[in-house]
Formats: sequence, structure tokens, C-alpha cells
Amino acid sequence: VRETPGFATMTSSGPGEDDQPLAWQIRTLADPDGLFFGEPSISLDGTLSTQLTGRGGTATLAVSLIDDGGTENGGNDTSQERQFTLIVDAGADLSVYIVDGTGLVLGGGAAVYEVWVRNLGPVDVTSARATFAASANLSDFSWTCAPYDGATCAASGSGPLSDLLSLPRNSGAIYEITAHAIALPELPVETTATIQLITGATDFNATNDTAHDVNVTGIMQGEFDPPELPPE
Repeated sequence: VRETPGFATMTSSGPGEDDQPLAWQIRTLADPDGLFFGEPSISLDGTLSTQLTGRGGTATLAVSLIDDGGTENGGNDTSQERQFTLIVDAGADLSVYIVDGTGLVLGGGAAVYEVWVRNLGPVDVTSARATFAASANLSDFSWTCAPYDGATCAASGSGPLSDLLSLPRNSGAIYEITAHAIALPELPVETTATIQLITGATDFNATNDTAHDVNVTGIMQGEFDPPELPPE
């Protein structure tokens, strides 16, 4: 969801109507290029919220303000409708995921993570930055990158991940990150991966640009005897 603060401003609520609840009304008059998923909305403070598809083009909106006074006895509860034309550039939807395949990190051993970054389209991204940060009980980072479908990234690196990559539409990259987990104290391991668009487009969906993962740590995994089955 893209938010535009201050899109609408009320100059006056009308004579004798300062105490009446107000609400913005908005409707789409024309969206020939398919810019929106669903109808836009405006909060009371005038912030416009739109769920964009990523396509570029124009759309025409109509906005008015309504109070709760009703229309009895010739009353008018709605302001004059104003029309606006929105011009939106085409954008990209970048996403990031963390995969580790476990809920437990072995203290004193290696912790391995995969970070998947993708450009879901519909336009190319010439430059984006992938990062991976972790809590203090992970150290000695090293990583490799495997791009696919036209993406580019650094082949490998050491230290916390911070890598520039290019992501044509529908392409991606998989980072494999290895770190050392401190044995004691047995605190949870927390990791955060991000993908940030630098140049080449606008990221119209920020909700999937960050991923989090939390695992418990322990030193006893695999050292217990399996439970005995009850006698038949």
C-alpha cells in the first residue's frame, strides 16, 4: 500500500458545523491503465492510500467531504466533488525471504541460512542492495550468491552481507550465509534480511522488503537417546 500524506486538505467545515464528524469520500472515475488493486481511500487527516499494481499510467479520482448532518429539511451533507488526475510511473515489487529449515541453532557450531531475493516485476531494477544482519551471538560470516534468470550479484564475500545486485523483472538471487553460533549463553538467534531498491524503478510494495527469523540456541541437539516404545 502506497500512502501520500496531505493529499486532501479541509479548509472549512461550514458555518455552525465545527463539531460534526467528517469523512472523506473518494471514487475512481477512470483507471484505463489498471493502476489500482481495489478502490483508493483517504483517512481523515487527508492521507491517500492506494494499492498499486506496478503498472504505469494515469487515473482520474473524484474526492468530496461528507458530514453526519444528513439531508433532511434541505440540508447538504456533502461538499462539492473535486477531480484529480494521478500520474504513476511503472514500478517493481522486490521481495526477500529467509530460509533455514530449522528452529534450533547448535551453539558452538555453524548456522546456515538462505536469503532469497526476487523482483516480481513488472519492470527491471538496475540496482538494489541486499543485507543480512544478526544478533551478537552470530559471528564469522561468509556468503555466496547464486543469481538466476538474468540477475547479477557478487559471487561471494565475508562479513555481514551487504551486496549490490541487478534484478531484471522475474529474476532473483539466492544467498547462502554461514556463521558461527556462540555456545553460551543460550540466547535466541535473531536475523533480519532486507532488499532495498537503489535505482531503476520505484518499489511499489514495501511490505515484503524485510524478513525476520528467530531460532533458539542449544548444545544438546542429537545427543539424547530416542524414546523407548511401549511394549506391545
